[in-house]
Amino acid sequence: MSKTVLIVDDDDSVRDSTACMLETMGWKVKTASSVEIGVTMVSGANVILSAPEMKPFSGVDFFKMIEQKEIPFILMSGSRDAPEIAREIGITFVVKPIDFKALGKILSEI
Repeated sequence: MSKTVLIVDDDDSVRDSTACMLETMGWKVKTASSVEIGVTMVSGANVILSAPEMKPFSGVDFFKMIEQKEIPFILMSGSRDAPEIAREIGITFVVKPIDFKALGKILSEI
């Protein structure tokens, strides 16, 4: 049975390319272009990938909003501050542009 990843990113190209790559790796993929939409799609997700720099709510806001804290949450960003933010709230971080081999390794451990 394949697992489901929820990708929340307001950048269409990042969201779509990440979804495409994860599907080729065997993941079922759900996507959302905003935190407001993503919050409604958490059910059934085995892992969440989110960008931190979205408006009006950030990826960190999204993490704080969801009630299912047992779902692994991965912050993906090119921002210099993002790794520190991810560490502070206890979530995984991957750098953009995404190294899909490294992301695949992280996801295989979930």
